Amino acid sequence: MFLRGYFDSHAFQSVSTEQFLLYLNENLIKGNSDLEKKIRINDWVYGPGIPSNIAYSKDLLSKEESYGKLMVL
Repeated sequence: MFLRGYFDSHAFQSVSTEQFLLYLNENLIKGNSDLEKKIRINDWVYGPGIPSNIAYSKDLLSKEESYGKLMVL
Protein backbone atom coordinates (compact mmCIF):
# COMPACT_ATOMS: atom_id res chain seq x y z
CA MET A 1 0.00 0.00 0.00
CA PHE A 2 2.77 2.43 0.94
CA LEU A 3 4.87 1.59 -2.09
CA ARG A 4 1.93 1.79 -4.49
CA GLY A 5 0.95 5.18 -3.04
CA TYR A 6 4.51 6.42 -3.37
CA PHE A 7 4.73 5.43 -7.02
CA ASP A 8 1.28 6.84 -7.77
CA SER A 9 2.11 10.22 -6.26
CA HIS A 10 5.69 10.47 -7.57
CA ALA A 11 5.51 8.82 -11.01
CA PHE A 12 8.18 10.15 -13.36
CA GLN A 13 9.46 12.60 -10.75
CA SER A 14 12.69 12.79 -8.86
CA VAL A 15 12.77 13.47 -5.14
CA SER A 16 15.60 14.25 -2.76
CA THR A 17 16.51 11.94 0.07
CA GLU A 18 14.94 14.38 2.51
CA GLN A 19 11.69 14.50 0.50
CA PHE A 20 11.54 10.70 0.45
CA LEU A 21 12.20 10.45 4.18
CA LEU A 22 9.47 13.00 4.85
CA TYR A 23 7.03 10.99 2.70
CA LEU A 24 8.10 7.79 4.49
CA ASN A 25 7.53 9.33 7.90
CA GLU A 26 4.15 10.80 6.97
CA ASN A 27 2.77 7.79 5.08
CA LEU A 28 4.38 4.68 6.58
CA ILE A 29 5.84 5.37 10.01
CA LYS A 30 3.10 7.84 11.03
CA GLY A 31 4.61 8.50 14.46
CA ASN A 32 4.90 4.79 15.33
CA SER A 33 8.11 4.79 17.38
CA ASP A 34 8.26 0.97 17.49
CA LEU A 35 8.17 0.78 13.70
CA GLU A 36 10.73 3.57 13.44
CA LYS A 37 13.10 1.69 15.76
CA LYS A 38 12.55 -1.56 13.87
CA ILE A 39 13.18 -0.07 10.42
CA ARG A 40 16.21 2.03 11.45
CA ILE A 41 15.91 4.09 8.28
CA ASN A 42 18.73 6.46 9.23
CA ASP A 43 21.12 3.50 9.42
CA TRP A 44 20.07 2.50 5.89
CA VAL A 45 20.23 5.99 4.43
CA TYR A 46 23.15 7.59 6.23
CA GLY A 47 25.15 4.74 7.77
CA PRO A 48 28.07 2.87 6.24
CA GLY A 49 27.60 -0.59 4.78
CA ILE A 50 24.52 -2.73 5.27
CA PRO A 51 22.76 -2.44 8.64
CA SER A 52 22.39 -5.49 10.84
CA ASN A 53 18.59 -5.53 10.41
CA ILE A 54 18.82 -6.66 6.79
CA ALA A 55 16.02 -9.07 5.84
CA TYR A 56 17.07 -12.46 4.53
CA SER A 57 15.00 -14.64 2.23
CA LYS A 58 15.08 -18.33 3.05
CA ASP A 59 15.55 -19.06 -0.65
CA LEU A 60 18.31 -16.49 -1.19
CA LEU A 61 20.49 -16.27 1.90
CA SER A 62 20.63 -17.27 5.50
CA LYS A 63 22.07 -15.01 8.17
CA GLU A 64 25.14 -17.23 8.28
CA GLU A 65 25.93 -16.62 4.61
CA SER A 66 27.76 -13.55 3.48
CA TYR A 67 26.40 -10.64 1.49
CA GLY A 68 29.09 -11.37 -1.07
CA LYS A 69 27.20 -14.46 -2.21
CA LEU A 70 24.19 -12.29 -2.97
CA MET A 71 26.32 -10.16 -5.26
CA VAL A 72 27.40 -13.25 -7.24
CA LEU A 73 23.82 -14.24 -8.06
